Amino acid sequence: MKKQSFCIFLFLFFLCTAIVYGQDKKESWKLMDRQLQKTSRAVRKYLPYDTILNLGESRIHLHYDLKPGKPYLLMLHGMGMNGRTNWMNQIPALSAEFNLLVPDLIYFGESTTDSNNVSPEFQARQIQKAIDALHIHDTIHVVGFSYGGLVAAVYNSMHSPKVGKIIIIDAPLRFYSVAMADSMAKVAGVESINRIITPTNKTEFRAMKKAVISAHYPIPGFMRRKVIRFVFMPTRELRERQLNYLALHEAHYQRLVYHLEDHPLLIVWGKKDGVIPVSVAYKLHVAYPLSRLLIFKNAKHDATFNESKILNRTISGFVKTGK
Repeated sequence: MKKQSFCIFLFLFFLCTAIVYGQDKKESWKLMDRQLQKTSRAVRKYLPYDTILNLGESRIHLHYDLKPGKPYLLMLHGMGMNGRTNWMNQIPALSAEFNLLVPDLIYFGESTTDSNNVSPEFQARQIQKAIDALHIHDTIHVVGFSYGGLVAAVYNSMHSPKVGKIIIIDAPLRFYSVAMADSMAKVAGVESINRIITPTNKTEFRAMKKAVISAHYPIPGFMRRKVIRFVFMPTRELRERQLNYLALHEAHYQRLVYHLEDHPLLIVWGKKDGVIPVSVAYKLHVAYPLSRLLIFKNAKHDATFNESKILNRTISGFVKTGK
């Protein structure tokens, strides 16, 4: 089993580890928290600053660096993960060349809000507030994966003059629809994309793995049940709200002027992606003819893990040269 493939759902692995060795729910969460703290310490090896910024409407958890002379790269994670977990295979390599800004998006990880606003626009506004709070005035390059790719594009639509180069990875942009999402879910064996994002039983969990993960590693049934109960179920209502918001405003995000044509744009996709099909990538490439397109033929919705070495080199070279 490849180490990179096994890391795809590191958060789930940590939870499974806790469940195996924990005697009850309280002890399981305690052990999982220790593992996550170890991950956080590993990230701090590369990103020395780890803080929560109180921005009024929100509290943003952020790993970052501020070394003089290094360009800034904002990294926006996908749905279901926090920043450090999503980008764990990118942080060591890219931190050597860039000042990385790795936030937890609101409603994920340690970023919180008292607002009920689940829109990508709200995410983008809070991200800019965090950048302003750090007194960063340089150009910001942006990479976004999946839901974070949509947030990255929305961020650019709102703050285009502040943005340099943009990397979009497996993101639900413009040509993506609820009908398409549910069609992909049916291929995986469930009725809707919501069941892929928030599985509630072993059938849906199996569909999530089929749609998202390239590697075929076994997860025992008792572990699946525990992961569903302690990871997916506590956030199910919130994820449903976010997904339902995007579905309700589908036409808005299909028509929105993202200003991606104003920037060097790299589009990265897994050819076997079972959540957001590669056809979206091809259509984006046609819509933005100056963009560069990179397709990983063996990846699903997991290129950040499954193809991390090539992806890291590509991101680095693209940000440096635009090629």
